[in-house]
This record gives sequence, structure tokens and C-alpha cells, in this order.
Amino acid sequence: MERRTVSGRLTWELSEVVATHQETARRIWTDRRSMMDMMDDKLDGNAAGGILHDIFPFEMTLVRATCANCGTQNVVGALAVYMHGMGTIIRCPSCEQVLIRVAHVKENYCLDMQGVRLLQISLPA
Repeated sequence: MERRTVSGRLTWELSEVVATHQETARRIWTDRRSMMDMMDDKLDGNAAGGILHDIFPFEMTLVRATCANCGTQNVVGALAVYMHGMGTIIRCPSCEQVLIRVAHVKENYCLDMQGVRLLQISLPA
């Protein structure tokens, strides 16, 4: 990137700034991927069974969840789970949309289920 001095200030041409912005956007996307790679390896939904059992009074791994992004239905036990010290992320295995975020903060659980369009809970017979 070529810099020019105007009145003692460094300036860049607009086309160079736009190109730099696009490179930065690519780097941010790459960093998101590398952050997922830094988390523990991808697990199946059964790995989240413990923390979900602490919140829900039934077996959550058998509940069917519909992804709000692509519409795929899976039992929670078949979803992709990433566990990290900050919390648990449950993703759709088809489109990788975040379905559920769970964090245990002090004496509270924080639960974000914006990625789930529908939960189908079957009652025991």
C-alpha cells in the first residue's frame, strides 16, 4: 500500500483502503474457523447431556431439534458439540449454524436457543 504525505498526515488511496478492508474481512472469517479448531474436538450431542440434564428435567439428548437456518431435524444426541471453558456450543451438523449455547456462570445457567426453530419433546409412555 503506497502512502503519501499531505500536510504532515499519511494518506492512502481509497482503492487501497477497500482492498485492505476485504483482506481484513477474510482474516476475521479465517480466525473464526481457527477459533473453532482451538476448541476441543467436535463431539456428538451426548457430550452435552450432562449440562443439559442440569437444566431440563428430562433426557434432552432424545429431544428432536429443528434448525432455524436449514430446517434439518435431528435428536440433540446427534448434533455437533464443541465444549470449551466458557461454555458449550451445539451446532447443526448440516449447516454448522449455532443451535444452542450453554454457559454456567456462578450459580446461573445462561441458555441461548435462537438457532432452534422447534423442539419436539416426546412424553414417556
